[in-house]
Amino acid sequence: MGKKSRTKPDHQADRELSIIELRQLKKHDQIIDAALDVFTRDGFSAARTDAIAEQAGVAKGTLYLYFDSKEAIFREAIRTRILPVVQQMREFTEQFEGSAEELLRLQMSNFYRRVIGSERAKILRLMLAEGSRFPDIADYYFQNVIQVGMQSIRRTVELGIERGEFRKPKGELYVLSIAGPALMAGISRMVFDRQMKIDLEQAYESHLDMVLHALRKL
Repeated sequence: MGKKSRTKPDHQADRELSIIELRQLKKHDQIIDAALDVFTRDGFSAARTDAIAEQAGVAKGTLYLYFDSKEAIFREAIRTRILPVVQQMREFTEQFEGSAEELLRLQMSNFYRRVIGSERAKILRLMLAEGSRFPDIADYYFQNVIQVGMQSIRRTVELGIERGEFRKPKGELYVLSIAGPALMAGISRMVFDRQMKIDLEQAYESHLDMVLHALRKL
């Protein structure tokens, strides 16, 4: 009588595949996190892929199985770290049923807490420092992050105007004036933290007080 087949049931094969996928995803994320550390430490232009591999604890050949260049890693960092925050806020803005003032507070709080107050600030710092040298990455960031974020803020202001909460600001670039203080707080925290400690909660409160005072209809 022949030996019984050792072929595993389909559900066990599926389970093993999911474990493999999870391991691959973990390694993928390890490489991105390591790359952001190296980019921040050495600068994007000067960063070497072997330094990224060493930081990630993988062989250089393994790194190239996931990404074919530093630019590809950086683009993926934007896609996986920043885009979900921006897209979630866009969806939240479209579905929100409260006041425009409350929505603007939530939008700004989200940016302070989930971007400049987190590890995602490394991406913002790199874009400010080196984005002009890499136009393809700058274009990608602008189209998928800056424009989407500005549209969400503009929609909130328009909603406030429609409801009689806000006055109509002058010009078309008022969104930059609304978002600017948050960006400045982020720059100060990232670059001048040794010289000037920035309390992000206080920065947020001052920011919103100034912006809402300017927007509220008298």
